[in-house]
Amino acid sequence: MHYALLSLILGLIFGVLGGLFVFLSTKEFRGPVLIVSGGAFLAVFLVSLLMLWTALPLFITIIVVAMLGAGIGGFFLTRFFGGEFRYLRGSTEKLIALVICTIFILAPTIFIIDTAFMRKFDQAKYFDEQLIFSDEAQPFQGLITGDHLRVVDKDLARELIQKSSPFGSNSMILELHIGRVNNQLMWVASIGTDSIQVGTDNAGRKRNTVFGFVGVDLTDPSEEPIVIEQTFTIGSGLARSKKLERVIWKINPNYLLGDNDYYSMNEEGEMRLLVPYAISQSLKFESEFDIGMSSYLQKVGGVLEFNSDGNLIKDYRDLSELPSYARIQCYPEYWLEYNIAVWGRHRKGNHEFAYFFRTSEQLGIDEYDDIRVVYDANTDETSQYVMLTQPDSESNLLRGAIKANASGIYFFDWSNLEPKPIDTYSALLHSQTAIDQEIGTTTHNYYGILPLLFPVRNTFNNITDFAYVVPLQFEEIRFGGIAITNPFKPSGEETVVEIAETGDTVESVLQRAINAYLIMISDPGSGTEDYVETLVIDEITSFEKDGNTIYVGNGNFTYIPPEEDDPVLIESNIWFTQNYLNMTQWQQVIFLKPGDTVEFQMIEVDGIFYCQKIIGIT
Repeated sequence: MHYALLSLILGLIFGVLGGLFVFLSTKEFRGPVLIVSGGAFLAVFLVSLLMLWTALPLFITIIVVAMLGAGIGGFFLTRFFGGEFRYLRGSTEKLIALVICTIFILAPTIFIIDTAFMRKFDQAKYFDEQLIFSDEAQPFQGLITGDHLRVVDKDLARELIQKSSPFGSNSMILELHIGRVNNQLMWVASIGTDSIQVGTDNAGRKRNTVFGFVGVDLTDPSEEPIVIEQTFTIGSGLARSKKLERVIWKINPNYLLGDNDYYSMNEEGEMRLLVPYAISQSLKFESEFDIGMSSYLQKVGGVLEFNSDGNLIKDYRDLSELPSYARIQCYPEYWLEYNIAVWGRHRKGNHEFAYFFRTSEQLGIDEYDDIRVVYDANTDETSQYVMLTQPDSESNLLRGAIKANASGIYFFDWSNLEPKPIDTYSALLHSQTAIDQEIGTTTHNYYGILPLLFPVRNTFNNITDFAYVVPLQFEEIRFGGIAITNPFKPSGEETVVEIAETGDTVESVLQRAINAYLIMISDPGSGTEDYVETLVIDEITSFEKDGNTIYVGNGNFTYIPPEEDDPVLIESNIWFTQNYLNMTQWQQVIFLKPGDTVEFQMIEVDGIFYCQKIIGIT
C-alpha cells in the first residue's frame, strides 16, 4: 500500500470522526463541524505521511495509535464543544460520543498491556509448534571436507574486497552476506557509493544504486575475487524509495525483515535479491495452537525474490518451492535468534512452558556464538545452524542445536548426552592454547575463527564422531592452518594444530589435521602410537588421482599390526600423498629413489598404508 493512499484514508477517517464528535456535542451541523473535520483531515494526513515514511509501522501499530488518538481527541472535542462532563446527563448524543471515545481508548490499552505481559510467552509456544524434534543427535552426517570448510570470515572478505577495489576507490561495500555465484557459495558484496547524495559520482555512475557485486571464495582466500558488473536498483544499503525496507512495506506492512537479505546468482547468470521475512499477526485466536492471543506474534513467513529493476519476481510462502540459489537462508536471522531466546527462556520440557521461574530445561545462544550458514554435503543443502547452551551455567557445555532450512526448523536435543560437547568459546580457547604451544610463543599472529562442530570420522555414526574444526588466520590476511579439538574433553588436552605452509591447500591441511587428531584420540593399546615404521624402497612409482600426484613406494615394510605387540616384516606398498604431508616433506618424497630407507608414521585407510609423517630418510 502506498504511503499517500494510507495517509489519505487515515485523514478521511479522522476528519469524519472529528466532525461527528463536534456534531454530537453541539447537536448542530454548522461551521465548527466543518472546520474541525477539515482540520483533523489535514493534520492527520500530514502527520501520517511523515510517520509512515520514516517509521514504516506494522498495521496493528497504525490501528493502535489511530484508536488512541481518536479516543483522546474525541474526549477533548466533546469536553470543548459540549461543556463539562457533569452536564452531560440527559444528553444521549454526548453520552454516545463518550462511549465511543472510551472504546477507542480501552481496546488498544488492553492490547498493549496484554502484549507487554504475554507476547514472549505466546511466541515461545508458537515456536515450539514450528520445531521438528529430531530423533537423531547428529545435525550433520557427511564428513567435513576442505571445499566446504569456511576459512574466510566476514572481516577478511571485506579486507580482500577493499584491497582489490574492482569498482574504484570512490566506491564502498553496501552489504556483505553469503550467497551463490557460479553455483558456488561465496561472500557476496554489493558495491555502490554514498546513497544520501543525488546525481552521479566521479565515474559518471548514478548514486543511490548498486554498481555491481564482488564474490569472495569462502574456502580459499588466495582465489581472486569474482566481479559481477550488474546494477541493482534496490537494497538495504540504499536510501529513500530504493531502501529495501520501504519496498517491502509497500508489498505488505506486516512483513518483518531481518538483516540477512542477500544477493545470489540464478542459473541464467543474473543476480537476484533474496529477502527472508517473518509475518506479524495479531488479534487472532489460533485454535490449532490453543493460544488465546491478542499480542503481537511473529510467524514463519517466506522469501521474496527481486530482480535488478526492483520488481518482485515471486513471494515464496512455500519454502519447498525455492530454487537452489534462493535456499541459502530461509529465515530472518533476528527472527531465529529472538524465537530461540524466548522459547529457550520459557521451556520446561515436554512442550510445556513456565512463565515466572527458571528451569533446568532452559536454552539459549552463547554470547560468543551466532547463527552460521553451513553447507551439508550429505544432503546438498545449506542450513542456518546454531548451537545452544544453558543460560547462566558455568559448565560451558552444549545442550542442543537448531538447524533451519527449506525443509523446516530442526531441534537436536543433547540434554541426555553423556558426555556433552563443550561450547564454541571453549573450543577457541583450547585452539589458541595449542597454537601457542605449537609455535612456542604467545606472540604470534595466528588465531582461530568460526569453530565448527562437524563429523571428522564415521566410526560410531553418532555424536562422538564429531570434533571442533577451527580454521586459523594469519595476520588477518591469509589462511594459517587448522586446529581440531575434542569436544568431549573440557580441559582441551586433545587438541592438534596443523600450520599451513606455502603451497598448502585447505584440503591438504585439513586432512593432515584430521589424521593427527584421529591418531591422538585412538586407543593406545600396546603403546604402538609412538612406534616408527620403516620402509626399505625397492621401487618408487607415481600416478595421478583426482588431479593429485601420488607416489607409491614398494619394498620391505616393518610395522606393528593392530591387536599385536611385536613388529612384523612384509613386502608392501606405501602411498605418499599431499593430503597427509606438508610441503617440506612432499619435497623429500619427490626425490625418493630405490635403496632409500624411510622412517615414518603411517595410517591405514581402506586397506592402504599411507605415510602420515616422515621422521627421516637415509
